[in-house]
Amino acid sequence: MDKSFLEKVAVLSKANTDSAVAAQTLSKLASSSAGMAAENMAAIASVAKKVQLDTAELMMAAGKDLSGEATAAIKKPIKLQKLLKLNMKN
Repeated sequence: MDKSFLEKVAVLSKANTDSAVAAQTLSKLASSSAGMAAENMAAIASVAKKVQLDTAELMMAAGKDLSGEATAAIKKPIKLQKLLKLNMKN
């Protein structure tokens, strides 16, 4: 919470006989609250976007690692098969 928000709450909490001042204070308080909510939502969205991008990077890196491992695993039997064919010819 920012200082101006707390100041508005303090003004509102004081005994005030003028309803126009109370209504104006409530209006300012609601406006300030809405502004803070928008700022908080923007901050949350920024964090969520960063987490999403980091997750995508990790998934792509994991995919590349798995792809490399799968390629290596497939190449081993192929090499063995070629060696066996060569030995059979000789």
